[in-house]
Amino acid sequence: MSVLITGSIGLDSVKTQLEEHHDLLGGSASYAGVAAGFFTDVNLVGIVGVDFPRPYIELYRKHRMNLDGLETAEGKTFRWSGRYGKDLTLRNNYIHNVRFGISLCAFDSLCEGNVVSDFSADAMRTTRDGQTVYQSDFSQGTKDWRFLGDGEWQVVDGALRQSTNKENVRAVFGDKNWPGGYTYSLKARKLGGAEGFLVLFNVRDDDGKHWWNLGGWGNKRHALEIGARESGAIDGSIESNRWYDIRIETAGGRIKCFLDGKLVHDVAPPEVRSLFASATKDEANGDIILKVVNAAFEAQAVEIRIDGATVANGKAAQAVTLTSADAMDENSLDQPAKVAPRPVNVTVSDGRIRHDFPANSFAVTRLKSRQR
Repeated sequence: MSVLITGSIGLDSVKTQLEEHHDLLGGSASYAGVAAGFFTDVNLVGIVGVDFPRPYIELYRKHRMNLDGLETAEGKTFRWSGRYGKDLTLRNNYIHNVRFGISLCAFDSLCEGNVVSDFSADAMRTTRDGQTVYQSDFSQGTKDWRFLGDGEWQVVDGALRQSTNKENVRAVFGDKNWPGGYTYSLKARKLGGAEGFLVLFNVRDDDGKHWWNLGGWGNKRHALEIGARESGAIDGSIESNRWYDIRIETAGGRIKCFLDGKLVHDVAPPEVRSLFASATKDEANGDIILKVVNAAFEAQAVEIRIDGATVANGKAAQAVTLTSADAMDENSLDQPAKVAPRPVNVTVSDGRIRHDFPANSFAVTRLKSRQR
């Protein structure tokens, strides 16, 4: 009996006060796959970039992994890095590669003081076609705002302030159903810390990555980070105790970012793929095994034709889908089957599959081959 493993595959960099290592094999699928390979055959499903090291491919094969479901796509492999201070139980995470908000993250536990920012009361504004969509002067405190992570937020002197030394702390506002093509402006000030701040925009879920990183990478660069991609990186830093005018324009199919009135980035939004598929043949009986991942937040109606195979019309021999209403759902002792495979109906007509794949789903379908 073999197992199917899907999940993240990445290259990790780890720094402690004693050593530093880069581009280590990482990701949940890598760990699970190598471990399972000691006991049984493994079918690995995932995606890497063209820079993924060849020795790691050989390591996978050494541990009994079938790599037919491993896709190599244009671009760089997902990367993660972690920095540890004296207390190895504390770590700072970095991911390299519509709601609005500000992320105030303590990026560096080795620095003195916190990464803290203020926002002026009269400059938090979102407009579209000259009309104000949202404006906050904090006269009603933090009404309409939501706070993510273990931060401490309060309005001080008409500005929103976060004062804890915690990672992944965010303040967000707005509605994902707001139309696009808006201008988002604010004032921000860093009170201390090793890096600057993140300004979130066009975020569709709480854990989405869609922001302008000002003073990142050790306070050496500014760049847009959308999904796992980085765009328009330039040298730059953020000074402490200085107010900055920040403006982001999203109209016209471009993202334009201004710092103190100066255009810093003018880029087209990177294309983010959300639909992935692979097909293999079961040599024992000739069945075609189709795997489809819909990573989007909405269902997608898809027509699939498998080139090089003649698929029998009619109901699929077997079809199951793993999905849940929220991409962040997970099983627990109280809800052990919250995320579980469920049978679905998939039909082949004229050699094609026309099916609505749910949001945040992984589907496996077994199809009968038709004799030529």
